[in-house]
Order: sequence, then C-alpha cells, then structure tokens
Amino acid sequence: MKKTMKIIIIVLLSVLFIYVCLLCKPKTFTTTNYVLTSVKATVPIRIAHLSDVHNREYGKDNQGLIEAVAAADPDAIFITGDSVSSKDEDVTPAVSLVERLAKIAPVFFSYGNHDLNNDALYNRNLGDMFEEAGATVLDFEYEDIEIKNQKIRIGGFYGFGFGKSYIETGDVKPEEYNFLKDFQDTARYTMLLAHLPVVWLEYNGLEDWDIDCIFSGHSHGGQIVLPILGPVIAPDQGWFPDRVSGHFTAETGKTQVIVSRGLGDSVKVPRINNEPELVVVDVVPE
Repeated sequence: MKKTMKIIIIVLLSVLFIYVCLLCKPKTFTTTNYVLTSVKATVPIRIAHLSDVHNREYGKDNQGLIEAVAAADPDAIFITGDSVSSKDEDVTPAVSLVERLAKIAPVFFSYGNHDLNNDALYNRNLGDMFEEAGATVLDFEYEDIEIKNQKIRIGGFYGFGFGKSYIETGDVKPEEYNFLKDFQDTARYTMLLAHLPVVWLEYNGLEDWDIDCIFSGHSHGGQIVLPILGPVIAPDQGWFPDRVSGHFTAETGKTQVIVSRGLGDSVKVPRINNEPELVVVDVVPE
C-alpha cells in the first residue's frame, strides 16, 4: 500500500511539474545589450546577434522579432547557427526571417549543428537558401568589409576551434586551425561567428587566438535556471555549467566572446527562468 501511494504521489508531482513547465514556457523574448571597447574601433558599430532560433516565430511571419531588430537599428546582423532544428522539414519560417532581416541590414550567417543535420537529413543546402534570401553565408570563410569606414573582417565556421594549447593532445582539427590562423592574420577588427562556445570558455580559446570578438550560441542559457544552483545543463559543458550566456573577456583583455541564450528551442524540455534573447552589441572606440 505504501509503495502504491509513493507511485501515485510521484506521478502527481510529475504531472504538476510538467504543467508548471508548460505555463512557464516563454512566449516573448528580451533584448540584451553589451558594449565592447577596442583600440581598433574608430567609430561606433552596432551588431544585432541572433542565435538558435530553431525555426521559431514571434508573431505572424516573425513580425515581433523583425520589429525588435529594426528598432535596434543595427549596422549588421549576425546569425550564429541553428536557425532550424534537425528534423524541421519545413524551413520556410527561417528563410523568410533571413529575407526580412536582409532588408534591415547586411546579414551574415554561419552554421550550427542542427543546420548541418537538417541539410544531411533532407539532402539540401540551407546556406544556398539563405544566400538566395539575402544573407552572406560564412562556412570556413571570411570577408573584409567596411562599415562606416571602419575596416572589419567577418568570418564564420562550425567547429570547436582548439588552439595551440591543444596541438599535442590531438584535439586540434587542421581545417579549423588553419582557417582561424589565417582569419586572425589581419590588422582589421575581427568578428567571428562560431556556434560552439565551449572552447572559448573552457579550453583556453580566448587566450590562444588573436581574435577581437566572437559571437556564439548553442548553450540555450542552460535551458533551466534554478535559484541558487543556476543553469542546469548545456551541450558540451555538462551539468550545472557556470558560463552559458553573457559577455566574457580573455585574461589579456584582447579577445571577447558574446554567448547568446538563443531565441528558440530544440528539445521538449521548456525553458524555465531563462528568457530567450535578442543580443545587441555596440563596438565603440576605447
């Protein structure tokens, strides 16, 4: 009898927890602002950073998100991967979002793991679709551009980005290493779109590379954020990670990374105490 009562109580608590989780699922997003200073910056430049949208829409045809980006008045828009989820057969919302964003400012996109999985599953190329919609796709590529006469190098790649500290361990992938080594070899202000943040935060990436600013996502802010304990889990960072969103700086003060909580979800577990976010970054002269 006691065992039966325990089972009933567990089931009831589980149902209650699921119900509360569904009520807590965010229906809106917030806008988070960061200010980065650099001796290389000659004029203020504003970037709107979107990550991990996962085909989600805020309002009809993403009107709510479009209005928020337009209100930020960015000089460029970065999308750092996972615009769709792996099994999304219909990617119309993501393509439409890129098309509408491109009317606000130049859009730069780099791949995330879900985008690549989606390509493989449906035998298509999201990069080509986004380029047709008006984006510049950076897949182990970079472009030298000017914004307000400020010389900038913008690059993008999907990978961990282990640097010189890990050459002897065998973790360094030649394609990633050679791309980043070439990318950083410039006097321009460098901005890198890199979906995976773990190496920059946990494996000396901020110290190993001479890159001014890195834009990442992937961690979803820890998905569930508990009082006192903080974020619960993040991909590649495990249980109760301590750095899953925010602005982080290398010990040298040189390299900075912005990790977005993202705007969508790829798992059935809802966000709790973890509102989706649009990130706006101002790079200003030091």
